[in-house]
Amino acid sequence: MRQALREEPPLLKGFVAVELIAVLALGIFTITNFQIWAPVDERGHFDYVETVADQHRLPTLDRHLPLGRSYGAHTYEAFQPPAYYVVAAPLLTMTHDHHTRILILRSFGLVLLLLTIFVFWHLVLTVFPARPLLPFAFGMTFFLIPGVVVRSVTISYQPLGTLLAVVGLLVLVKAYRAPKGGADGWLLASAAAVALAVMTHVLLAYLAGVFVVVGLRRLWVERDRRRTLLFLVSCASIAIALVGPWLAFNRTHYGSLTGNFVARDIQQPLINPTHQEYTLGDVPHITSEYMKDYYLPNEWINLTVVNPVVKPTGWVLSAVLFAVPLVLFLIRPGATELDIVLVLGLPFVLSYALAVGASTNADWPSAGRYLYGAGAPWMLFAYAAVSNFVRSRWLAIGILAVAIGGVAYLWAEGLVRYF
Repeated sequence: MRQALREEPPLLKGFVAVELIAVLALGIFTITNFQIWAPVDERGHFDYVETVADQHRLPTLDRHLPLGRSYGAHTYEAFQPPAYYVVAAPLLTMTHDHHTRILILRSFGLVLLLLTIFVFWHLVLTVFPARPLLPFAFGMTFFLIPGVVVRSVTISYQPLGTLLAVVGLLVLVKAYRAPKGGADGWLLASAAAVALAVMTHVLLAYLAGVFVVVGLRRLWVERDRRRTLLFLVSCASIAIALVGPWLAFNRTHYGSLTGNFVARDIQQPLINPTHQEYTLGDVPHITSEYMKDYYLPNEWINLTVVNPVVKPTGWVLSAVLFAVPLVLFLIRPGATELDIVLVLGLPFVLSYALAVGASTNADWPSAGRYLYGAGAPWMLFAYAAVSNFVRSRWLAIGILAVAIGGVAYLWAEGLVRYF
């Protein structure tokens, strides 16, 4: 690795350093200057953590309380899986001052974001060991997106969910590439990572689909397929055992495996007051909404109305980061390694399908931020598709320049209007 880094141009090293400093600076600025409460459920998530910290129990939904009174031990976010809140709760024992607790949890979110970047660097080293710095710089664009920074720093499960998704995909890549007889440890780790990710946010369940793909790969590679199949079943059993207690808790309190339907009834007056029924015909509209709140925090969505340049900026970013790499891959699919396609590209497709499916099945609006767990790995797929298409780094550098310019413009507009 050190030899590979020594061979990288100094300009590229400096650019990556600027990206890392920018994430840290923007994160600290968001901690101290973003409004309290962030309108996107920050108080509800805080109440969840505080209930665990002070009352040593999980909060529960009360279907008889209207949304405007669903706070504290009956926060309307109580239907969420408990992993983030249980991990964050010990931090609140340091103080009982309300404002300080908020800043502590926001700082914890920034730490989780930085840990995700660290794990992402190891994912890059695994996939691109010879020349890792440019794909890392390319992928860092994701971590600079305003929506990613704001949602990671303001209090929610998001930063832990993104971290566990990247960890899960890292160990799944290693399981996919392991030699015969060498994948057991990685498969076990990936099963645990998938379970913990689902215990952070249920829409990370798409990782189970990636695990199935990798499991099929191991069945194809290993000679003793019966043993491999039994081991995969054991891994799945471990994952179920980790998720099981929370499912049992929901069954006891809500009569179903999740509290989603109770939460939907409580939140219906706000999230879907007209009782709109979402169908497959709404998928284009849902996707267009994703194109806005994938890049912008929801608090800034009004920018797409008051500034005629902001919305096209999102279109340009979607074109260079998603449409162009996908088209180039479809033109020359054989140019990109299969494991990159299946373990780095496929997760974003599965995540998108699951989020859209949740909206159409439950008539519950979803958001572009639900795709963040697969966002950073997709950037590596995009880099591979672009650079392999022309066998040159220059097209990737050009896309990186456009993407960084677009992200910087969104930050400039947001900082001027909302801070």
